[in-house]
Amino acid sequence: MIVSEVFDHQQLAINTYQYTHYIKAIYEIRARESCLACDINRYGD
Repeated sequence: MIVSEVFDHQQLAINTYQYTHYIKAIYEIRARESCLACDINRYGD
């Protein structure tokens, strides 16, 4: 019982870390894409 609870907490921590890392990566990619779009719009058609 105790062992499985510790494992659940570790797994939750790992999942939370991976999730926040994934969200951060998505925001960075979107930021790059929007900057690229701004550059394309800025330098003409």
